[in-house]
Amino acid sequence: MEAIIYSLVFVFFLGLSFFILRAVRIERAFEQNHVFEIRAAYLILSIISAFLMCEFIWKLLTLSGVNL
Repeated sequence: MEAIIYSLVFVFFLGLSFFILRAVRIERAFEQNHVFEIRAAYLILSIISAFLMCEFIWKLLTLSGVNL
């Protein structure tokens, strides 16, 4: 049950972080017409930030004694 909840929280934060990163417009740091590199950077940064946010929430819930 915990794995399902963790996965759902991770997917939620993955979408949220991807949406937030789109607002940052990191494509200005890349050369023009390097679409694959830009998409890969968005994906990698989204996964990293989603993992960090998910771990923070998970540890916060665990330390506060919430039973999932």
